[in-house]
Amino acid sequence: MAGGGTIFVLFALIAVGVLVYGIVRAAQRRDAALATANGLGLQYAKGDPLDLVQLPHQLFRKGDRRRIDTTVHGSLRGRQLALCDFVYTEVTRDAQGNTTNHDYRLSLCVVRMEHSMPWIEITPESLGRRFLNAIGVGNDVQFESDEFNREFKVLSADRDFAFTLIDPGMIEWLLARARDCHLEINGDRMVLATREMPWEQMGHFAELAMEFEDRIPPLAEERYGGVS
Repeated sequence: MAGGGTIFVLFALIAVGVLVYGIVRAAQRRDAALATANGLGLQYAKGDPLDLVQLPHQLFRKGDRRRIDTTVHGSLRGRQLALCDFVYTEVTRDAQGNTTNHDYRLSLCVVRMEHSMPWIEITPESLGRRFLNAIGVGNDVQFESDEFNREFKVLSADRDFAFTLIDPGMIEWLLARARDCHLEINGDRMVLATREMPWEQMGHFAELAMEFEDRIPPLAEERYGGVS
């Protein structure tokens, strides 16, 4: 009994430690987000006051549950945007019926673009997807750049739009600047996502998102850009 009691106490202490760590970590990120908001001249809010998880982007369909913990939003260099802490949860169940939650934490920048465009998703390519494409059974849009095809998966509602948007200049930019990012356009909203980063770096992340919009080829805007 003594041994069992010791193990119980040990697990209880670990559980308390994990809980305290989570509370402290969340408070630190909130403080850092508030400082970032003040530094950029944006508004700070807990949760998802803009209902971003209701956007039609595939990113907001990941997992079994989704939430935004923190939002920093407003106008930056004339662009309406939001910086967020986004979490999606995948629930797995074993043979005995026990469930396990796996949380995936991402940093997001959601930009309202000047033009509305067809859906397109540009994400880092996985090894499995590379194999499927190599044997000709993948459904990714393939480009003339082998390096780009190895590094990115592109899905789009309009393949011609994908080829117009991702021209040689955009390919070069994506390879140089956004290899670790998930980038998705649907309508007038562009979402740039990556693994959770310190809030101190989120201003630079916002600049990266705006840099992408600035590099959209004029031909893509002319052919496919509706008024936002």
